[in-house]
Amino acid sequence: MKQVFFVLVAILLVHTSIASDGNVTVTGNAPSYRNTKITFYKTSDWFTGAETLAGECLVSDNGDFKLEIKSDSAGQFYTYLGIYRGYFYVEPGNTYQLVLPDR
Repeated sequence: MKQVFFVLVAILLVHTSIASDGNVTVTGNAPSYRNTKITFYKTSDWFTGAETLAGECLVSDNGDFKLEIKSDSAGQFYTYLGIYRGYFYVEPGNTYQLVLPDR
């Protein structure tokens, strides 16, 4: 019985590591941010509120942006948008389309 349980756990661990490539894709269209840089941060320590730079992207002339972020675990990311601070949560291997407020 213990061997069967061990085999099932091993299969689940292998499947989880294969299914999750550790990258998160963030996309969107924000015409009011055209030709500006958007910086994304990750909350690295919930107790102290420390932040880590996750990545930056430049919004194109038509407002499109795309960023690949390396993330090995689910977590909170955010960006400063003037008076707003936009939060979002991610899981590795997924793509997220953000809708940003007008500037």
